[in-house]
Amino acid sequence: MPKPPIAERIKILEDANARLNEKIQRMRAQVRHNDDLILKLKKREDKLDVQALLDELNQKEQDELHRRRLQSEHDKQRNKEVKAARYREEMERRLRRCRIMNGLEPDD
Repeated sequence: MPKPPIAERIKILEDANARLNEKIQRMRAQVRHNDDLILKLKKREDKLDVQALLDELNQKEQDELHRRRLQSEHDKQRNKEVKAARYREEMERRLRRCRIMNGLEPDD
């Protein structure tokens, strides 16, 4: 089979190049689109990460406040018990002194 004339072969090659150039342009547009989507998704992911960190910090703050409240209540209860024990000891000392003064108990 004889080769087509040169002008016809040139036209075929030019058409093939035009189709390839169009395909390259479409692929470049797709790459740009994908890059934009990647950036958007990364920003969204960063926002989610930041929100997760904020939530974690808030939870830690709430846990710390709760721990402090429990510690404060425990300290108050302990102070109340210590004061009650001191009061009982003081009353027992006073009662003993009164008994000694009234001659109900011997003075050691």
